[in-house]
Amino acid sequence: MAFSTAPQFSTVRVNLCDIRKSPSEIKEYAISLLGPDFEAEFHPQYKEVLIITHKSYKKTETDGNYGQIAAPSKCVVVGGDCGNAVLRGAHVFSVGVVAIDGDAGEGDVVSVYADIKGEMSRGSKCKKQSLELDAEQFVFVGNGTLLVNREDIFGSIRAQDVKGIAIRMLNKLLPSLNNLPSGLFFPQNFPSLFCSRVVDPSGADWVLDMCAAPGGKAGHLAYLMKTNSKESDPHCGGKLIAIDRTKSKVDKMSKHFKEWNLENTATAFCADSSKSEFVNLCLNSNDLQHAVQLRPQMFDKILLDAPCSGLGKRPYLQRDIVKNKLGTFHTFQRKFIKNAVQLLKPGGVLVYSTCTTVLDENENQVNWVLENVSDKLKLVPCAPNLNKPGRSNSELKAEMFGNMVQYFPPDKTDVFSFHPCEGDTVGFFVAKFVKL
Repeated sequence: MAFSTAPQFSTVRVNLCDIRKSPSEIKEYAISLLGPDFEAEFHPQYKEVLIITHKSYKKTETDGNYGQIAAPSKCVVVGGDCGNAVLRGAHVFSVGVVAIDGDAGEGDVVSVYADIKGEMSRGSKCKKQSLELDAEQFVFVGNGTLLVNREDIFGSIRAQDVKGIAIRMLNKLLPSLNNLPSGLFFPQNFPSLFCSRVVDPSGADWVLDMCAAPGGKAGHLAYLMKTNSKESDPHCGGKLIAIDRTKSKVDKMSKHFKEWNLENTATAFCADSSKSEFVNLCLNSNDLQHAVQLRPQMFDKILLDAPCSGLGKRPYLQRDIVKNKLGTFHTFQRKFIKNAVQLLKPGGVLVYSTCTTVLDENENQVNWVLENVSDKLKLVPCAPNLNKPGRSNSELKAEMFGNMVQYFPPDKTDVFSFHPCEGDTVGFFVAKFVKL
């Protein structure tokens, strides 16, 4: 199952603007931090994208990232989110542990299972035989060395009081990217990096990222604006406005812009871009150093990476459970679309994206735009085209889903244009409009 495995490739955006290192030196530096089991190469088309993979990566249908490995008899259960992180290359932190085998102790090699239903009580004792009998609730995610005892974790009343690594995972085929310095590297899934390329901002553009946190696409857009600026005029008058309604997330975006020396290009603001009053709002930055008065027809380019059900994530062990509890995201997304239409200049570009597989939030949402806002927005080919057509079972007409939108299926496929990382990634959707 695709959703119980992570993509084989890890992609990282690299700051090539201000770092005085050659591409080969950057690759060597990354490997020195990640370890000798990994190798790195730059994407052949998008030079700021570094692709990292394990030298001996082997994926099987039965055991996901870990291949055919024997599972120790002693076991530990972690939460679903922790299980997802483990499959992405992380170790198990103490706060993620839910249950420990009564016979397991510090130094033991244990089987790690994720409780995808979230029903096991913290502090429970578990046995491998029982976990294997309930495959709908418990999913094996790998083996690791237990670094603590039961009382070290469950002796505290509150789970959040427990800190540190509890299990050091073995047989890791994906890198832990936390060791990469944030001023040089920024981990992003490949479709997110592709999305900014579809926006294709110039150094002179006014660009709006309506739902920008955690800041990956906003930072990439600002980076492209900076690199696309003329050397004789490095600022070119363009500006990126990044929006999120949560102050702490806005602060993190501002930190990213500062670390990448993008403050002259990008500014983050705290606001709700779904509200009708947003179109004429006066924005003030959290540090009160910047202010921008929004107005209709202000922006050359707008990215709407819309709030969505997020069902394209990989791994996503809880997906089959979560998808049955979804709300109507597609109706909420239309509030953002209506505001984007007002804020965009005639001839300006709106790029709409999601990280979900739900048709109503993707192809069918594009069809809604064509049926309801066709006098204001025109769907145009989603370039660059990576041979990721939309789905034929959607409401879009055949001539629309072929090359007009791009859908990355959350699976490993052999379909790619420049590098296999394009065919083994998360689920993602992109569409591009021009305002009439």
